Amino acid sequence: MVFVSAFVSCGEVKEENQESSIVGDWYNGQNKLMYSFGDDHKFRLKVDISETMTIDSNGTAHLVNSDTDYSDCCSYDGENYVFNIGGDVEMLNMKRKDGVNTETVFGNYTLLSGYFYEDFTEKFGDADGRYGIIISEDKLIAEIEMCSYSTDNGNLVLSGNDLSFFGGEDDGDRIMNYTIDGLYLTIINNGETMTFTRID
Repeated sequence: MVFVSAFVSCGEVKEENQESSIVGDWYNGQNKLMYSFGDDHKFRLKVDISETMTIDSNGTAHLVNSDTDYSDCCSYDGENYVFNIGGDVEMLNMKRKDGVNTETVFGNYTLLSGYFYEDFTEKFGDADGRYGIIISEDKLIAEIEMCSYSTDNGNLVLSGNDLSFFGGEDDGDRIMNYTIDGLYLTIINNGETMTFTRID
């Protein structure tokens, strides 16, 4: 976020603190979505897909409600991860974002192709490296880079091409009111109030 090093008034300090505090992950239990505000001014949507699938420390994928052993269908070389069922159904094809790591499969990946990739592109459009997967113990999180964001005097300003997700036009800016009270973020969009809890 924007950090001001010059002399500022008390009111400006309050806004600076509020703006910096929005950085992080926020969870809404009603729609089971995470809103993620990065310090790079990117807004990302995170979706927990662990109810569908998880990946263990050995790199083996596990589909929920299935007892099938997929260990022979999964490969990981320290950078690239592929989960391909029977050579016909590609579930995941992704590349590690932070370079080679042969010690663990856990980490952040760019989604290249597969079932989830096709689902996301159908809903949100072309990828351009904006779809990711985060693998951790007992958790599989999909990450979708939606747009850029900024904050200004209690307003959350979203700028980009996927604003129809928030009820706006595809292009331009979408402005919503927001407040932060401790661990709680409240966003008002089109008269609808959404409450999020900080999870990081």
